[in-house]
Formats: sequence, C-alpha cells, structure tokens
Amino acid sequence: MSFDNEKVGELIGQGFLDCVTKWGVSSPKVFQLDGGEDTDPNAVSFAQGYNKIIWAKTDSPLPTGTTNDKGMTLVGDKVAPGWVNAQGQTIFQQAYTANKSINATVEANDGLGNAVITVLKNSGVPAKKVPTTGQDATLQGMQNVLLNYQCGSVYKAVYLEAQDAVALATILRAGQTPPASLLNGTTSPPSGTSGNQQPASLLKPIWVDSSNMKDTVIKDNFVDKGTLCTAVGAAACTAAGIS
Repeated sequence: MSFDNEKVGELIGQGFLDCVTKWGVSSPKVFQLDGGEDTDPNAVSFAQGYNKIIWAKTDSPLPTGTTNDKGMTLVGDKVAPGWVNAQGQTIFQQAYTANKSINATVEANDGLGNAVITVLKNSGVPAKKVPTTGQDATLQGMQNVLLNYQCGSVYKAVYLEAQDAVALATILRAGQTPPASLLNGTTSPPSGTSGNQQPASLLKPIWVDSSNMKDTVIKDNFVDKGTLCTAVGAAACTAAGIS
C-alpha cells in the first residue's frame, strides 16, 4: 500500500514548472536538493519523476550544466544524506554562497524546502522570488506556501492508505482474489537487491497550493486550520479562501 512515488515526483516537477512561469522567473538557474537517496529507494523514484518532467531525463543526480527546452540550466543537483534537513541547509548555503545566480530550486520534501527558504530569507531574498517545492503537505510547508516562499507540496492522504489496507486485508482473509481496481500497480525491489516484483495498491497524490489548500488538507483536517492561520495571519488564509 503506497502512493505512486514517481507520480509524486512528477507533481513536484510540474508544480515547479508552473511556478517558474507564474512567478516570472527569467533564465532559470536551477538548484535541486534531492532526498536521502543514500538510504531511501523512494527518494530515487521522486527524483526520477521530477527529472523526467523538468529535464526529460530519469537519472539522479543530474550533471551540472544540464539544460532543457524551456531555457533552464541546472547549476547543481545534490543529495541531502538521510533526508537530514540540517545537512540540506548546509549544502544549499554553500551552493548559494558560491553562485548567487540561482533563482529557482527543486526540493524533494517540505523539510528540505524550508531549509532552502531559511537560507534565502537570511540572504534577504523576498517572497515570490525564488521557487521552492516539497511534499508531505506539512504544517510548515503549508505556511511557506501561503506566505509565497514555496510553490506547493504533494499531499498524500494517509486515510486512503488505511482504507485500502482494510479492504485488501478483508478480501485476502476471505480467501478471495483482490480486484484489479484495488491492486492497480506493481512494486519492484531497489536495483541491485534481491526480491521480485509484487502487486501493489498505488494511490494518487495531489499537488496542493494556495488555490486548492482549503479543499484538500484543510477539508481533510490533515493540517489544523487554526494553527495554520495563526502562524501566517488571517489575511493570508482569507486570500486562499480559508476562513
């Protein structure tokens, strides 16, 4: 039971491209901060997803100097070991100090997105200037979205995973064959490891930004509305239709 991890990455990639256009970023010099590919095979799938959408490639990390047909240039693609945000912040701080031309970024989750935002804020970069991305639709991520420091985040409704798990367990306990509508995909072990392909229930993630936050994470009580609006201010919530 899982969300489609490559689809998660694709949503990050498309959300990034849309945000670059919306925020009017010219001649994007892109820095990517990948998740812990050293410990988590899911992180590789995320990167494959956004690299496919942004760069039409599925390698990760990608070499500096990679370009696309949208006039973008990749100036760095680094992995934050073990998904450690503090290490991600150090990696981006070093990159940004060395190359202030960076004006667009891609991050594998909200924590790494916030690490980059922290560096940008400390450098005096205003809101809605340098795109950042994320996933997990955390409270912190939603705050950054409403304050125009983050483009959006991928929402994975955990209650849907629970529903699928209960349904699958019930069917298997009854000795029945799960329908194709439930087992709609497959999973494979990481490259270089033992194991074989297994059927899977892969759920559809959602890209959340200020336009649909109230109808997704707020509606589902995934993020507490009161806590969010206290943190960002009533005006920011009202602008997103959250009241």
